[in-house]
Amino acid sequence: GHIVVLGHQKIAFITGPPTHVSSQKRQEVFIKALASHGLELPEKYLVEGAFTYESGPRTARQLLSEADRPTAVFAANDEMAFGVMNVADELGIEIPRDLSVVGFDGTPFSTFVIPSLSTIIRKTDQMAELGTKKLLALINEGPDAARAFETMVSPRFLPRESTGPAP
Repeated sequence: GHIVVLGHQKIAFITGPPTHVSSQKRQEVFIKALASHGLELPEKYLVEGAFTYESGPRTARQLLSEADRPTAVFAANDEMAFGVMNVADELGIEIPRDLSVVGFDGTPFSTFVIPSLSTIIRKTDQMAELGTKKLLALINEGPDAARAFETMVSPRFLPRESTGPAP
């Protein structure tokens, strides 16, 4: 919601590899979040990354060379977001004045880059607790009991310097 509240409507998303469950989940959640604000994700703003730094610059060049380029880019992990930030810098696109960038994972490096990266973090302690409960249910009661545990833990958005009002 943060990006939409800042007035962004042309929002792009860089996925992870389609074979990763976490990549599919992040894309699903992102599209639902946009829809809840009455926005759609145009096909040209959805590009496939690989959860690697190298796929960040590759996908960023594709997105930022669009005549109607996005004003905000969400990357499905922080590494790809760093690549987007570097390409924006190369192209003279100022973050956050011309482009807002958001990562996912909350890696320690997200505070070391300039500008610092806004990112989405998962609550790892909650995830560990759920995982433990799920494992105990599996051991004690079998697979059906284990499946009953919801495995998605609600993520938390950490706004930093890489996001700002839409240009």
